[in-house]
Amino acid sequence: MSIENLIAKEILGIDPGIGGAIAKYDGKIEVTKMPKFDELCDYFDKQKEICKLPLIFLEKVQLRPGDSDRGKQFQIEKMLRQYTELLTVIKTRKIFYIEVHPVTWQTYLRIKIGGEDRSVRKRRYADIAREKYPQVKVTLQNADSLLLVEFGRMKLKYDSLWILRNVRK
Repeated sequence: MSIENLIAKEILGIDPGIGGAIAKYDGKIEVTKMPKFDELCDYFDKQKEICKLPLIFLEKVQLRPGDSDRGKQFQIEKMLRQYTELLTVIKTRKIFYIEVHPVTWQTYLRIKIGGEDRSVRKRRYADIAREKYPQVKVTLQNADSLLLVEFGRMKLKYDSLWILRNVRK
């Protein structure tokens, strides 16, 4: 038996953005549009019930120095509130999770290109997710969550000590 099976049997990748999504891998892949708060509680209650050993890779959201533009700052603050709600739901369900900065998973998967336009990057990430998971309808909204699953699968397989050092409950 490999160590990754002792750490997690199901991997969830969560892009907490406004138009984010949740991807779940348990031998097969499925994607769910980011539920509203009430539905989010139900979603994680269900996952807690049906999963044997779930591990969530949650994209970390934070305010950056360049986000001081008034309109952009409002959207970031809204996303931060949603992120806090999501983290609260995960913690209250006592599901193991790892917060991952975007640059961490993008660099590890070797897909980050510095200075790339956001819309170009989003389309390119969707193309990469389509290659990895052709059985799923990949959209701009769910591509990051699928790539977070891929990051999690690779880390479990090749760097399980990183998982053990970073996991929280």
